[in-house]
Amino acid sequence: MLYLPVISYIMSNTNSKYSDVNIYITIKVKDGTGDDTMFTIKKITKMKKVFDVYAQVKGIEEGSLCFMLDGERVGDNDTPELLGLEDDDQIDCFYDMPGSWGGDFL
Repeated sequence: MLYLPVISYIMSNTNSKYSDVNIYITIKVKDGTGDDTMFTIKKITKMKKVFDVYAQVKGIEEGSLCFMLDGERVGDNDTPELLGLEDDDQIDCFYDMPGSWGGDFL
């Protein structure tokens, strides 16, 4: 399992608005081979940041990936808070194939 903290540390100053550990969440991105990549992010972080880092680490163009949560596609502007994610929740990653979701076939 690969662990990638997007936020590498939590500030130790208790007077800081960032010292509250409840604003952070650890999520798992799982690919089709079963490999897990862990991310620690703020609950208000847009998922686009996670997608970009994941693609960079895997050496894959981000636009060729599809991220799913409970059978629904996760959008770039979604946040863990908006999606209702909790610690250790999993997002599945697949190669996005043209015509594989939405729209009508001609």
